[in-house]
Amino acid sequence: GDMENNIWKHSNGAWIRTEIWASICPGAIDSAVKYAIEDALVDHGVGEGTYAAAFVAALESAAYFENDIERLIDIGLSKVNKESRLHKTIALVRKEYQEGLDFATVRNHVIELNKDIGDGWFQAPNNIAFVVIGLLYGQGDFKNSMLTAVNCGDDTDCTAATVGSILGILHGADNLPNDWK
Repeated sequence: GDMENNIWKHSNGAWIRTEIWASICPGAIDSAVKYAIEDALVDHGVGEGTYAAAFVAALESAAYFENDIERLIDIGLSKVNKESRLHKTIALVRKEYQEGLDFATVRNHVIELNKDIGDGWFQAPNNIAFVVIGLLYGQGDFKNSMLTAVNCGDDTDCTAATVGSILGILHGADNLPNDWK
């Protein structure tokens, strides 16, 4: 995954496949992360795409036993290199959320922070940030979380799927809005 791979190194791909690792390792966070990293190394090598897979797998695996979004984000970040763009981007989102900035402004700051990363499309730091924006600003409400993440743009099918999977793990299918079933 590292060989001549500037196009896909920092992109989406592996993190949108992490539900399988979290679901076969519910609460076994390190195992879910290990499988997610092994999977991600194939197409991302050691890059932001792999960090994103570790983050999401940890968060999803922990969500089987932990329901606090802030705590889940902490767990995910604990599995990511602190010097990575992904870690810095999520830190920016959290800081600006706590400062009370609206989600669209935070989204624009994320885009500006990462405008220089990679040659491919759908970069992982931006899209994981959009997932986190959806989860934080949606405050546990399924529709609001989904729409907030999707309204950030970019790889919307992936951000929506991940927000949906996390909320599904947290609250179960019975808590999906009837008009979204």
